[in-house]
Amino acid sequence: MTFPGPYEESYPPSLWETEVIPAGVSAQTPSTPSDSWTKVAIQEWLDEHEIAWDSSMTKAQLLELITGSPEPEPPAEEPAPEPEPEEGG
Repeated sequence: MTFPGPYEESYPPSLWETEVIPAGVSAQTPSTPSDSWTKVAIQEWLDEHEIAWDSSMTKAQLLELITGSPEPEPPAEEPAPEPEPEEGG
């Protein structure tokens, strides 16, 4: 895209070229959706990649469609070991 008129040569082309980025996605966002993406942005990505999804699905379920597995849950805390009874007194 060029800027018509006498200023066309004054500005680098990058100032006049734009890239369409889905809502909720920054220019530095990786190309595969992650949990930092908005639900709407994930839905748009799925549409662009012709992956079927249902409007009743949660954000986590939409991400499962992309990754093929559920989001990893944080590891459960292991209970503290019970102290062993002391022998003799």
